[in-house]
Parts: sequence; C-alpha cells; structure tokens
Amino acid sequence: MTKILFLTVGTGNSQDKEKSLFNPIRKSMQSDEFDYFVLLPSTITEENALIIKNEFAGKVFVNPLPEHIEDNADKCFEHFNKIIKLYMDEYKCQVEDIFIDITRGTKVMSAALYSAGLRHGIHQYRYISGPRDERGQVLSDCENIHIFDASMGIFLAKIDQAKSFLKSYNFGAVEVLFENKKSVPEYYRRACRYIVQAVQFYSAWHRLDYKKAKELCPDWGISTPVKELTELGLDYLIVYENMKTWIDKLSQDWTKLRPLTDDNNFPSNEECIQKAEQAKYIAIDLLANGRRQIDMGNYEDAVVRMYRIIEMLGQIYLFQKGYDSANINPEDEVIKKFVSQTNNNLIVKNGIYSFHRSNVAAFIKTYFNRNLGENLFDIMDSKKEKCIVGFEERNNSILIHGFSVKNQKDAFKLKENFDRTEQVLKDVLSISQSDLLTAHKINSFRN
Repeated sequence: MTKILFLTVGTGNSQDKEKSLFNPIRKSMQSDEFDYFVLLPSTITEENALIIKNEFAGKVFVNPLPEHIEDNADKCFEHFNKIIKLYMDEYKCQVEDIFIDITRGTKVMSAALYSAGLRHGIHQYRYISGPRDERGQVLSDCENIHIFDASMGIFLAKIDQAKSFLKSYNFGAVEVLFENKKSVPEYYRRACRYIVQAVQFYSAWHRLDYKKAKELCPDWGISTPVKELTELGLDYLIVYENMKTWIDKLSQDWTKLRPLTDDNNFPSNEECIQKAEQAKYIAIDLLANGRRQIDMGNYEDAVVRMYRIIEMLGQIYLFQKGYDSANINPEDEVIKKFVSQTNNNLIVKNGIYSFHRSNVAAFIKTYFNRNLGENLFDIMDSKKEKCIVGFEERNNSILIHGFSVKNQKDAFKLKENFDRTEQVLKDVLSISQSDLLTAHKINSFRN
C-alpha cells in the first residue's frame, strides 16, 4: 500500500508565509504516515511548493497548473484529474490509499480538486481550520486538521449508475460497481450486500441457470433492508416469496423419462404429466427472456427462443396426453395406426420414434385436437399468414444453419410475434396472469 496526499498550494499571507502557509502545510503532511506528497500549486505559487519540496527530499512531487487557469474550473479539473490518475497508476494505488487536502489555492482550485477526487472514487478529504483573525485567516499554531468523508456522494453516484445498468440487464456491471464496500456509508452497507446478492440472483435467472439462481436467491423476510432499498429507489430488486417459488419450480431436476428397456418400459402417463408441468413454466420463462433479448438488441437469440417456445407448445400438449415426443413407443397401438395412416418421416433410433415439430402437429391434429394441430402447422409455415416463426426462418438464423441475421428493422415484428406467442400459450396451456407477471419480473427493470 502506497499512501499519497494531494494538496493545493496557495499564496498565504505575504507578510508571514511561514506561519500562514508553510507551517499549516507541514502540519497536514506530518499528520499521518504518508509515502508521497503531490503539491498542486498555480504558476503563481509554484515557488512556494518548491520550498516545501526541498524540505521533504524524495517524497514530494510538484505539478503546477498550466499558466493562468486557477480560476477556470474545467481547466483545473482537467489538470487535477490527469495528475491523480498518473500517480494512482504509477504506484498502483487503491482509492483507500489516496487523501486530498483542499485548504490552499483559489476556491475554484479546491472545488476542482474535490470534483476530480470524486471522479476517481476518492472519499478521504481534509482541510485546515481553526480560530480566525480579523482578516478571516486561521491563527498561527491554532490550526486543526478537519477530516471529512465523501463516501455518501460516491455511493449515490454508483446507485445512479446501477439503475442505468439494470435497465439494460447488465447485472455484472452492477456487481463490479459494489465490489469495493469500504467506501459505502455504514447506513447503507446492509443494502449494498443485498444489492450484490440480488443482481447475482437475477443474472443467473436471466441466463436460464435456474439451479444457480436458487442457490443465490436472497432471503425474503425481516433481514431484507426494505427501507434502505426503497430510499435508494431500488426496491424493485427485492426478491419476494412468489419469485422464490417460481425459481423452485424451474430449478427442479428435469425428470428423465425412462428409456426403452428389454421390457419396453416406456414412461407412464404420470411421468409425462409431471414433465408437462415443469416444461410449461420453462416456456413461460423463455417468453419473458425472449422479450429481454429484443430489448438488448439480441434479435437472433429472440428468434431461437420463440421457435423453441412454439416447439415446446406441442411437446407440452403431448406430455399432458401421456406421450413424450422424443421417446415414442413404436408398439403403442395409437402410434402404429398414426404411422400407417401418414407419410410423416419419423426419426427412429434404437427402436424409439422421435417426433419433430411437424410430426407433433400432425399427431395432435389426428388424435386429439384438430384445431390446435392445424394452428401449430400454420404458425410454423412461413407461407401462411398466421406464421409466427417458421422452419425456414429458424434454419436461416446464423445461430442454427444460416448466415443471415435479424437487426433493428426486425424488432417491431419480433415484439408483435412474441405477443402472439404469449396469446397462444394462454389459449392452449391456460397459463395464469400471475405466472406471466412473475416471469416478466426482470423485464420491469426497464420501467
């Protein structure tokens, strides 16, 4: 750790510089065990800084302002900002290693140095005060070093940044913002810990890592800093019980339906129905995630998610009827009849039939729900007006087999198609508005 003190240097009382200027500066410099001092005079007061430098050989650097800018706030800020970065980089300092004394120099210089320090996250400041004479100057030998902390301003600036990042679902950036908890005001430290834990949870949920989300899920209850988060305008980060329940449903082990055995032991109706329930929640969550991909400009990701939801729609319906479309028993009497009556090209592996999306639609249309089966055909046929996302569009995606990409001009149509997809889910799976709202929780961060 290399501790550095930055100090502005003024003119002092020309009648007695020793007592009015040099002694107070020495007192500030000797008040702690600093490794280096950086004096920041104007061109007018550079000579004063050099006198101090000679007394602290090897430990003092002098970086005067360019000529005649001591009353220009922007120019002073530009200079101080560059100098602070120079020394922090040179000595690999953390913000806790930097201290700033804004006593001397013009008021503009002090304000600019304070602003430059805040810009770098420096929160430890000081100035010399004490009883004053009739001219308003601090009496010699009566100086006190007043130390003050600026962590509240820095923390609130980070909160504002965090809100901007959350609007674009940039959870990792929020986590990095609050890595250094030393400069957080004590009153908000509990809220800060919750913010970090919450964004880790939402990040895992957003990337569909439900098991990790459950592991990271913050406790909801008495320990949740509701008051502090509300004051900061981040109460929308609070993880409530309904969201924990939602993640519990999504994070359950995906039941492996039994493969074909010597006894032709295919999955039971009960096992398929169990799988249908969880698949329904995944479809709803993918819907919300797809909308976020559009918000983020990830249009290719949105298309793939929409295709998957439509594909799952038929799968879930068949689960509810006791069939796993990836694990169809060729000896099932209904399946035998279906295969004999259709010209569908079925995928066969190890004596097991696997239905792709058109097979699923045809099977549903033939044996369960004619309207639904036809609708599934229509919403995946690019030639039909009802098409939401077709094989061709999906296959031409650069994420699948093709080389074409969606861009900003496709955003409106994508949003429209997600609305239609949501309506299909409501009609076919009777999903509740409550589940939709829970799945769309993260989407509300943009509001």
